[in-house]
Amino acid sequence: MTSPPRLALWLVSLFSPDEVIPGDLLEEYATVEANAGRSSARRWFWRQSGRTIAHLASSQFRLAPWSNTAVMVGAYVALWYTPWVSVTLAGALLARYPVYEYISAPAFWWIYEFLFGTVIVPIGISLTAARIAARREMLVTSGLAVTVILVSS
Repeated sequence: MTSPPRLALWLVSLFSPDEVIPGDLLEEYATVEANAGRSSARRWFWRQSGRTIAHLASSQFRLAPWSNTAVMVGAYVALWYTPWVSVTLAGALLARYPVYEYISAPAFWWIYEFLFGTVIVPIGISLTAARIAARREMLVTSGLAVTVILVSS
């Protein structure tokens, strides 16, 4: 038996609450591969992985639609306020410490905005949202990512 597509298996395991579903898919993959060949089994595995992920995500959303939506909206609003928080904290930092004596103002603002406003705070907000939505974290964080992409485009 050859191994199924690793990426598909990894994606299913992200949405699966336990190891039962990926194990079942692996067993069925072995059967399909023995009967139809490797390429057919790999195509089957990708189709079945997509269906499984869609089913798991929809069932997770149906179990707690309001709490999932509330966490996604709260995280999106927090991301929306990130620039305001970033500038406010930068002002407090500049009032307390003479940063411009050590680096130039454009360098400070570039480093600060890039690291704080683009990387650290959004990751922190996403991790907090995932922690709040325990056992539904992939649904919430992927929903948040899709929302951000749709609104920003």
